[in-house]
Amino acid sequence: MAARAKTKGIDKSVIETGVVPNGVTIPEGVGVKFTANPGEITVAVAGDAAVGVALETVVGDGKKTIQFVALTGGAVVKVKVTTGPIAAGAYLECAAGGFAARTLGGGTVLRNICGTAWEAGATGDFIGMLVGKFAGVSA
Repeated sequence: MAARAKTKGIDKSVIETGVVPNGVTIPEGVGVKFTANPGEITVAVAGDAAVGVALETVVGDGKKTIQFVALTGGAVVKVKVTTGPIAAGAYLECAAGGFAARTLGGGTVLRNICGTAWEAGATGDFIGMLVGKFAGVSA
């Protein structure tokens, strides 16, 4: 990766690395999201659950990696999945004994979101959660 100019505040960010799928170009400065493949990211578009912002431009071959700044939080913490499966990128809320995925929208029930799943997991697994508290609503 080529040296990049210092950006104010970037030293206080979580910088992660993901694999770019074959034939996909991720331009610098765009939002990125997880794919269904563990560790793989692609370009996020309107309506997607973006997890970061690309720090460089990479043309993927299924092996090349890209660095991106994680959105919403300053840490990734280990949490227990109490109701699985959970997909990478899903919103997480507290549940009895750990965390569960929560889809937002379509209702008026208050939902307190604690973060975003940083990886997929099944009931009983420990997964990474990108910390980021906010409230939303669902049915």
